[in-house]
Amino acid sequence: MFVGVDSVSVSFAWPTVTRSPPPPRHFFRRSSGIIDFPYGDLTGLMSLLKEGGEELLFVMYYAPWCAESMAAREEFAEAAKHMDNEVSSCHMTVCCTDDIST
Repeated sequence: MFVGVDSVSVSFAWPTVTRSPPPPRHFFRRSSGIIDFPYGDLTGLMSLLKEGGEELLFVMYYAPWCAESMAAREEFAEAAKHMDNEVSSCHMTVCCTDDIST
């Protein structure tokens, strides 16, 4: 027995559902003492490197939606607080998500 379906076309493909990413925002509270670059612009970071004067420079690259970044946020803040009292240091973060300028 042979059954053929000739004129029926069924699509099992689901429509792509996307949404625009939220606008960039600071990953740390402004009162934390951590310099944050939520737009991924490294101009400020490069200026600090040229100025010098800091013994240590800690930079955390993050993605605000990333679980590992969110988990590291508190540790980085604690390290910044501890190191501020020990040596001349600067802590900063840079958002590294794709296409954050749109």
